[in-house]
Amino acid sequence: MTVTVKSGFLASALSGEVTFLSAQEYQLGHSLITIKQVIFALSPVVLLVIHDDNSRTLLWRDSLSEKQYRELIVMLKREH
Repeated sequence: MTVTVKSGFLASALSGEVTFLSAQEYQLGHSLITIKQVIFALSPVVLLVIHDDNSRTLLWRDSLSEKQYRELIVMLKREH
């Protein structure tokens, strides 16, 4: 699933064209990033993505369409 993330209501941590290859990894530019964990506690507003190196990225709900956000949550919840 490829989505284009626009700037959200608050400063978004993840922006640009992001391709979620699976629930375990996504591509941002030329970088392949492995997902260690996703925190869904605040999913009505934001997803907290924790990478293998324990760095964190916020994906704000208002940074993509409702449909894309729902589909992404379903995909990520299958594995996390």
